[in-house]
Amino acid sequence: MASIFKRGGKKNRLGKYVASFFDENGKRVNRSTGTADYDAACQIAARWDTDVALRRHGVIDAAQARVADHNRQHIKEHIAEYLAHCEHVGQDKAHIGIKKSQLAKLVDGIKATRLSDLEPNRVERYLAGLVKAGKSHRTHNQNRATAVAFMQWCFEQGRVTSNMLKIVPSLNEAKDRRRVRRALTEDELCRLLAVSDERCRYYLFAYYTGLRVKAVKAAVWGDVDFDAALIRVKVGNAKGKNDDIYQPLHPRIEEELKEMKGNLPIACPTDLIFPSVPSIKMFHGDCRRAGIDRYDADGRQLDRHALRTTLGTHLAIAGVLPQLAMKVMGHADVQTTMKHYTALRLADTAKAMNALPSIWLKTALVPALLRAADSNQANAPASSGEGSAQQNRQQLCGSMGQSASASVGNGFKENAASLKLPLSVSPYEIGGLDAICPPKTPIDLNGRPVADSMPDTRAISSVG
Repeated sequence: MASIFKRGGKKNRLGKYVASFFDENGKRVNRSTGTADYDAACQIAARWDTDVALRRHGVIDAAQARVADHNRQHIKEHIAEYLAHCEHVGQDKAHIGIKKSQLAKLVDGIKATRLSDLEPNRVERYLAGLVKAGKSHRTHNQNRATAVAFMQWCFEQGRVTSNMLKIVPSLNEAKDRRRVRRALTEDELCRLLAVSDERCRYYLFAYYTGLRVKAVKAAVWGDVDFDAALIRVKVGNAKGKNDDIYQPLHPRIEEELKEMKGNLPIACPTDLIFPSVPSIKMFHGDCRRAGIDRYDADGRQLDRHALRTTLGTHLAIAGVLPQLAMKVMGHADVQTTMKHYTALRLADTAKAMNALPSIWLKTALVPALLRAADSNQANAPASSGEGSAQQNRQQLCGSMGQSASASVGNGFKENAASLKLPLSVSPYEIGGLDAICPPKTPIDLNGRPVADSMPDTRAISSVG
């Protein structure tokens, strides 16, 4: 049977009663009833004692009972335990600090005191308020991801029955990008290196290795293997990695590193390669001296991370396969490489378009070609069968393609003669790509469209 008492004895007259009872596992539990009224405290203690008996005999599901017990705790206690878990598994301290701030603002924004208060509709309204206040879609998605990750941890710990926050929609960040980086051109990169003095080697190292600023700051001489031309990036410095990774060294930066190490009186394996790295203000100052605009015509900007973007873009321009570029950039998903680090310019894509063949054919030739095909069909022997019309159409398309490829010189005349076309029609007048094959809408011998000759595609698609 449960018993009640006050801490401090008779002197604590205004204190709240505490119920003492044994749970279903035989462990003694002391829990505050939250009231100073004796009769109310007795009723609460009796209810808890009854719940224990029901759980012990399987009348009440123990898992549901634990969820109810956790829901009685204040939500800030759960958040504190979640952040301790994040620290235990080795998450970055700065990342944990961001999670702490976001969860605290979420709890205050929806006035939540229990886990059950984190309802999807309330969380969605809070996130919508962030967007209305001027926050970007990326900020919306980051706050959503933090809330979903917290609720998922609670679900895995048995504190809630499900993670309902997964149904909260995310927004398309591409529609509201506030900060878009651009890549440096080869000329801009050369000018930056020319005016950066002692910072030149840092820029070279960041460009040729593609390492993030944090990884460059933590790089030590013991990580460089000159024999194998590799540099090791330790697991704590590589984003999202569970093990050390190794990056190949370009001969240019390998040369610079050997010279840097040779100029040092003593180069211990634990010494930093770059004891100090340029700040963002220094980088922008070097860009100004090099005549490089911080923002381009599209509003894209430059920062220290743009050196990494430049590497990814130059790899794409050089024709490196995305799967290999992904390995060089250290990405886990090739979509990240394609989306953020291959900002190809129009001049580069224009080269690919110029590689396509030029196709010219006068649009007015279509009715004449069709008449010639029908004339050939009429003169063909009757034993050609039912498929002769379709074969002539296919032959027509093939002849038109041949006419397009041989529209210069005597080739066009030969094709015109075979189809009995007037040679007065010149292929040099003007061409249209829509004349390569017959249009989607069929036409008669006079070139007029024939209606209702094709079945409705919607009806075809509706067939099971």
